[in-house]
Amino acid sequence: MEKEIKFSPSLQESSALLADGFDSCIIGFCPKSEKFVYSREKMIELLMERRGMSNIDAVEFLECNVWDAYLGEHTPIYIWTDIIEIF
Repeated sequence: MEKEIKFSPSLQESSALLADGFDSCIIGFCPKSEKFVYSREKMIELLMERRGMSNIDAVEFLECNVWDAYLGEHTPIYIWTDIIEIF
């Protein structure tokens, strides 16, 4: 069972949109644009675990139904985190 995510009062009052069912994949928030930031890798892993999808099927589903959807100026940001190296 997925943990319940509690947002601060300021986030609850923002216009930011959430990707339904992917709260555990949130890795940040951009206060200037009022957008949640999601890890694409975590979203893929969640679908593989929750729905038993293969990696390819999860990516295809997310590309078609989530990542490429534009829902207005507060559409979430989806980023690849595995390409970042910290020195």
